[in-house]
Amino acid sequence: MANGLLLPAFAAVSLVLRQFVPVVAGFQRPQDLVALLDSDLAGAVGGGLASGLLALVTTPIILRMLGVVSRTTLYALAEFENPLLKQIAAKTPGTWAHSLAMANMADMAANAIRADALLVRVGAYYHDLGKSVQPEYFIENQEGKNPHDGLAPEVSADAIFSHVTEGVKLARRHKLPEAVVEFIYTHHGNGLLEYFWHKNMAAGNPKGLREEDFCYPGVPPQRPETAILALCDAVEAASRTLKDPDLDKVRQLVRQIVFTKLDQGMLNESGLTIPELQKIGQSLVETLRSSFHVRVKYPWQREEEAREASAPAAKAPAPAPAPAAASAPVVEEVIPLAAKKREKPKEAPTPVPPAPGEDPAWARGSAERPRMVTMPLGGRRPDDPTGPSRK
Repeated sequence: MANGLLLPAFAAVSLVLRQFVPVVAGFQRPQDLVALLDSDLAGAVGGGLASGLLALVTTPIILRMLGVVSRTTLYALAEFENPLLKQIAAKTPGTWAHSLAMANMADMAANAIRADALLVRVGAYYHDLGKSVQPEYFIENQEGKNPHDGLAPEVSADAIFSHVTEGVKLARRHKLPEAVVEFIYTHHGNGLLEYFWHKNMAAGNPKGLREEDFCYPGVPPQRPETAILALCDAVEAASRTLKDPDLDKVRQLVRQIVFTKLDQGMLNESGLTIPELQKIGQSLVETLRSSFHVRVKYPWQREEEAREASAPAAKAPAPAPAPAAASAPVVEEVIPLAAKKREKPKEAPTPVPPAPGEDPAWARGSAERPRMVTMPLGGRRPDDPTGPSRK
């Protein structure tokens, strides 16, 4: 094979040297230069260089006119060092985690139907760019108080809708390709923001708003890649609400979301076929099932669980005794005060004889004779801080 490449190369070099030697020797024969320029070799070399330069200049213009993004541009946009991606990660970390999870799901789904997986991945990175403008209005970025608690439903809806409009403005300001901008205004389409619409109706719809007032300001997906991202966005967000997810729950979730999108007409203009939707659904189920995998517990985790399981049941607080009925008779019993403390009694001091006319010591409550206290049967002493006070 090497000989097959060397022989043509040697012949080409010999032809070039044979054409250029008369010129280099002293440029004594100008007609030789004219013959060289008229030769097939000059046409091949010059034509190749000229066509390469022409393609380099005109390709970006033609691709932009056709709405196609080059692979070089997509790889550059997928770099995490991109300023816009840094802005999303810094201002909306919860949204960025959601976008990364979506990107993996969308990549696998796009490969399942032979769509442009790289374009879908880049679209997933930038689709929630507008949330970095007002991150506090989105639950994945909230810490503490929810600002929607004090807003009317229509005002909250406008705050949510702004991540679409502001995202488009920000993307076009930074000259992102229109194929990437398309993911921003199609991942929700013109669907209904159900939560705040139902909140408005539960409040009685005091302003007489219509359902259209709670629809996203976008358009349905227009190509398979944007439709895949719209499905992945809904599936990834809904999967976080699953408790004890298993295969049946994951499969039911994906099926419900796909059928809902079909019923709403969100996939009518995407170009996806029913077999392709089946493949996308299977890919999403498999990706979610893998993300919910179970790992082996660490030894310290098993020890902690065993310690909690063997904890005595006495630690649980005892239920408070039910109060006696008002009509029930109060039965009293006599309890010595000395029974309050289960300790060895101290030696009683030597009794002092009373003075003439003075009461004996036991009548004054001395230690020679324990004082007697009365209390309701089943209750606690009045001086016991753990029991109910007795009036």
